[in-house]
Amino acid sequence: MMWLENRRFFNVIAFAAMGLATPVASQATTTFTINPPADRTDATAKGMALWCDQAASATQGRIQCALANAHVRDQDAAAALQAGKVDLICFSHKTDPLRYRISRIADLPLLGDFAETTSVAYQRVYEKTPLMAKEHKRYKVLAVFTQPPRFLFNGEDSRYLIGTATEFKATPGHEKMRTAIMFKGGVANAGYVFALNQDTWNRLSAQDKAALDRIGGVEAARLLGRLLDAEEWKANVGMRDAGISFRSPTVAALTQNQKEFANAENAWIAQARSAGMKQPASLLAAFRKGISQQEDAE
Repeated sequence: MMWLENRRFFNVIAFAAMGLATPVASQATTTFTINPPADRTDATAKGMALWCDQAASATQGRIQCALANAHVRDQDAAAALQAGKVDLICFSHKTDPLRYRISRIADLPLLGDFAETTSVAYQRVYEKTPLMAKEHKRYKVLAVFTQPPRFLFNGEDSRYLIGTATEFKATPGHEKMRTAIMFKGGVANAGYVFALNQDTWNRLSAQDKAALDRIGGVEAARLLGRLLDAEEWKANVGMRDAGISFRSPTVAALTQNQKEFANAENAWIAQARSAGMKQPASLLAAFRKGISQQEDAE
């Protein structure tokens, strides 16, 4: 889908892509304002646009989407959503570590190799964990999902976790970097939520709520994860073309990073316990098992 600044054209493009005409004025419609893309590589924005196409189709055109006037930064997303400045948005759980403690299970290292499979497993864990859902009050959660795993780049004086071409180009000294270490499951990740303003959700009919629930959850997590994987693949091609070599870790590198990985897990377990989770280690094991099963099924 092509992103255009003019919101009226965005609606026409969206409905044309589905083979539907723009709904007539006499038909009762609800328009979701969605967060505009940060740039042309914004895969989550593309995912929201495709989901909007599905929402329009699932509700026979009663739900439309239009771009908000300005892009909302990740750190401001929850506040903008709850204030009604935007209806539909994706944002990272890292934006509020005190609020999202259990939900940051998806930020841990050594999870899955693909955003799609990890996102599906993440969504299923979310659905079975009431305490995780409790961290997402005051807005309607359509899905939770993750980015693809991060690679480890060694700079002259520092180490960097990088997963996209944008992050690579923004990293100090990236011109001199020539090697990326690929740990199975990644050295870090980032969990996200795809959310709708609660008041907007409350105003929908029971019929439209049911329709959106059918295309939310696992289906939305799979969609967003797949688009993020596609964007990462293009980024990897670009980095390889720039001369970056992707390598598996040596035994020494595995040993060196194992302590850091264990520290990250222990820190999350402590945070999850503080949020009321009685057996966070068991939840993490179930999450990793779900990722493995999903990857085997693909």
